[in-house]
Amino acid sequence: MKVVENVLAIYAPIGIIIFILRICIGLHVFLIASILPRFSILRRVVLRVMYIILGIVITSEGSENRDDDVGVLVANHVSVCDHLAVNLVLPCTVPKVHNLPKFLSWAMGYEEMGASQGRQSLVNNVKNYCSQQNRPVLAFPEGAMTNGTVGLLKFSSWPFSVQQSVQPVCISASRPLLPASLCNISSSLWMDMMWFLFVPCTLFHVRVGQFSFLLDNQKLIQTPKLGAKLTLRRAFYSIKTIARVLPAMTKQELQSVEEFAQEVQQKMAEELKVEATKFTSQEKTDYLKRKAKDSTQASSNSSPADSIPSTPPTPPPSPTQKEPPKFDFRKSWSEKTLNEELEIMVKQVKGVLLDTDVEIIRKDLEKTNSVDATITNIVEGRIPQEVPLSDTAATESDATLSPSEQYYDEIELVPTNPSDACRPIENILDVKGQIALVRRGGCSFLSKALTVADANAAAIFIYDHDLSNDWAFVDMVGDGTNRDTELPAAFMLGRDGQRITESLTANGLKSAILTMPYNVTGIPLGHIDKAPWTLW
Repeated sequence: MKVVENVLAIYAPIGIIIFILRICIGLHVFLIASILPRFSILRRVVLRVMYIILGIVITSEGSENRDDDVGVLVANHVSVCDHLAVNLVLPCTVPKVHNLPKFLSWAMGYEEMGASQGRQSLVNNVKNYCSQQNRPVLAFPEGAMTNGTVGLLKFSSWPFSVQQSVQPVCISASRPLLPASLCNISSSLWMDMMWFLFVPCTLFHVRVGQFSFLLDNQKLIQTPKLGAKLTLRRAFYSIKTIARVLPAMTKQELQSVEEFAQEVQQKMAEELKVEATKFTSQEKTDYLKRKAKDSTQASSNSSPADSIPSTPPTPPPSPTQKEPPKFDFRKSWSEKTLNEELEIMVKQVKGVLLDTDVEIIRKDLEKTNSVDATITNIVEGRIPQEVPLSDTAATESDATLSPSEQYYDEIELVPTNPSDACRPIENILDVKGQIALVRRGGCSFLSKALTVADANAAAIFIYDHDLSNDWAFVDMVGDGTNRDTELPAAFMLGRDGQRITESLTANGLKSAILTMPYNVTGIPLGHIDKAPWTLW
């Protein structure tokens, strides 16, 4: 590491000069990209030369293997310039996902396709584009950048919902003259772009070749959850990157979209000689949050302010208390954020240690603030495997209440996967103990409730599939069978459901926080035919 720092220190004066010159040249590149027709051969030739001057060298082979009937290219993501390299070899369009100015997005080949409006809107817009245009759409199903040399993040299924076939593209690159990473785990988009202008050169190689996809009988060895932090740290630091476009792959008739995405991920991983991991882009985001939080706490622990005693915590409510404590709306946003991060870590530990009580996990995480440390403490028996007396008493007190009589002053609203809950819930760890948000349609209300009940959700909200509906409530009746459920269920307007799901998608969140006000009218909820919140 010290050698790398010394090399960068020696190169820095030269790099700064090159950076300034390339900024000026970059303005000319932007003008050329704006003037020349986007998909013209002349534009590609001129940009290839200009990219070399900017230090981005792109080579390719086997372009004749491109299948023109396939409208979706799927690629692993290793740098901010991946789409530029692929676009010179295989002209394509990239859905806009970064919050860039319109003119810059247009010049870099991004096109607005409704990604900020939700998954379904994006899929529909891409389908329309593929049916009207003869240029493919380039998608990065990992959802975040890695180095492509250790493992691939779990693929999102949306690119595989557009057509029956996709064309995989394997990407790699290298910086041979300077040991600088292509992307840093915590750096921003603009910082990564500045590094491209600072280093001597970055080599991209795009190869469209014929590859064998015969699968052997060996099973993929999954990385244990206990080593998740270490594996993620390795996966996001890199020097080398390569881009290869593989033959088109077609989804089988009885194959689900998720299975098809997993198959493509596995075969791309085999070509790159890396592991097809189960880590998602959301887990990378969570890891970055924990890392930032650890850094903040480390800096605060070293400050003199630590000598000031903090305000003692509020004592927990008595187990015999019938009414829940009033929710504190004055709680700061930073405290809410920390609580959300704690709950995320609780779910991660619970996913590994299924038999461990949630309260035990939460209490130890409050001390360690580390998923790995808490798992180690529990596995090695450093903390008792029993629920504290007060928690047990509260549990026994609540056990006498029916599901509809449970008290919550705050609970999470979690969209299910699949969205209509007509099949078994896949994000069962997220839904467990929370309110499941389900889209109407596909099966009966009762079938949805039974499926959600199997996932141990606390309740179910079903929003109308008519997204324009912002006034009409629907009576949720049985389906004529002898089945029944005690799971509390409520109907939500289509417009409200759409706003919630789109907001969660745009912000990369898995759930929304619901705060429950009090019914101050004294009217029992069962005596009205209105939404409960109309009384407050």
